[in-house]
Order: sequence, then structure tokens, then C-alpha cells
Amino acid sequence: MLEDIRPLKPPAEIKTGVPLYLFLLFFLLCAGLVYLIKRREKKKRKIVEEPSSLPSAQEVVRQRLEELERLGLIQKGEVRKYYFLLSEIIREYIGRCFNFPAMDYTTSEIIRELKRKASYEQVEIIRDFLQSCDIVKFARYQPLPREIEKDKQKAERIIAVVKEGSLE
Repeated sequence: MLEDIRPLKPPAEIKTGVPLYLFLLFFLLCAGLVYLIKRREKKKRKIVEEPSSLPSAQEVVRQRLEELERLGLIQKGEVRKYYFLLSEIIREYIGRCFNFPAMDYTTSEIIRELKRKASYEQVEIIRDFLQSCDIVKFARYQPLPREIEKDKQKAERIIAVVKEGSLE
């Protein structure tokens, strides 16, 4: 009977160290993660820096209005062409500021869009200007010199009241 009992086995060895390949794998994963985070931050920084190099919508519209005046269309008697270009410049500005394709919209569609995005004052100023332009462009109305000057002032007022990114 005592022969059936075997002697005790020595305690089993338990490996407590982390295998080298797991350590290397963990290190590579951490290094890859750090690389991806830094790369992502660099892209964000680059995107933020780019707009500062571009001219603002106000700078662009003022430059285009100056170019329009230098063409001397009013002095040449090409008032209708002047109004087409003036309206185009302001429509592009409105579209850029309120983020919609104003050049592809009719005046009534622009006003409808602006009612959702702009203040009442901005909508009224823009509506008055665009309707004045439409009368000259499509009804072939010949405005008086003081009316032309008044419409130029309306365009300047739109630029003053509407700022880029001015979604209210």
C-alpha cells in the first residue's frame, strides 16, 4: 500500500517575466499611436493656418468693386452691364458669407434663404439692393446718376452689415 503512494513532485515553475516579443509588440503599438496623434495634430494646425493666408470675403468684395469702378462702365453708358456685374459681386459675397450658392439663386430664392440665416435688417438691405439691380437688369430701367450712386451706397452698406461667417 505504501508503494502506491508516489513522492511529491517539486513545485511547478511559473514564468513571471513577459515574453520579449510581447514587450516589443506593445512598444511598437505605442510608437505608432504617438506618430498618428502627432500627424493628426499637424494636419489640424495646417488647416487652421491656411485661411489666414487667404483674403477675407470683405477684402475680395471691396477689391472687385474697385475693379468695377475702374472699368468706367457708367461713363461709357453701359449702365445695364454695370448693374449685372455689381449684382454678381454682391451675390458672390452674400453666398460666401452665408454659405449657400447665391449665384445660382433668383432674388426671391436668396431672400427666402436669408430669412433662415440672417437678421431682419440684413435681409431688408439685401432685398432692397437686389430688387434695384433686377429692375435695371431685366426691365431695362435707366437709373438717374443719383440712383446709381444710391445703389453703390447700398452695396457698401451690405458689406458693412454682413460679415464673413455672420450666420445669426
